[in-house]
Amino acid sequence: MKDTRSKLLRAATEMFSKYGFEATSTRALAQKAQVNLAAITYYFGDKMDLYRAVLDSVVDEIKETTAKKVQLLKDLAEVQQKNAAEALSALHKTIEYVIDLACGSKKSADAVSILSKEMSEPTESYNRVYTEIVRPFYQTMNDLVAKIVGTADSLQTGIIAQSIMGQLTVFRTQRDAFLRYAGLKKYNAGFLEQIKKAVIAQTDAILTAYKKENPFAAKA
Repeated sequence: MKDTRSKLLRAATEMFSKYGFEATSTRALAQKAQVNLAAITYYFGDKMDLYRAVLDSVVDEIKETTAKKVQLLKDLAEVQQKNAAEALSALHKTIEYVIDLACGSKKSADAVSILSKEMSEPTESYNRVYTEIVRPFYQTMNDLVAKIVGTADSLQTGIIAQSIMGQLTVFRTQRDAFLRYAGLKKYNAGFLEQIKKAVIAQTDAILTAYKKENPFAAKA
């Protein structure tokens, strides 16, 4: 019985990741999991209940994965005590971690894809995703950027942080097109290292440009 439930969760994670909630039918889910259609009702209730279970699993997985990054967590938790150079180093580590999470194993990539879809088209289950994953991450990025560029304006740091985060997600959201263009079937370790170096270099350029000339400053 547990095996049937696990099959449904695995199938649902893959299909919700690829097609989203609305475009995934219960019949297709049952076929993918190779179980009876009635099993969805028996184990979860309806499609939304199954989706909620998948989101809970995704949130728990990402939190557990993050918890294993002890040094990274320590760096981020102490951001308020850091100088600009230390904050920049912590930001670099964050970038590397997110790229590994979004583009590494299929399991973690599916999790990030589901979160991305939930963020762009929120369902009734979005509150936990926002409270436990999105908001803490946004706050951490904003705090790091504020320390690096030397401003306490949360709106400005939020815009800068969002610009940086956009670079991190595009390699997941545009994965298939990018890999096809690059002539690859998947992201390999060497290619991921190149992506990290490029994103970090671009991030440094964004931050340096901001410190040199604040684009939010009133023009004379």
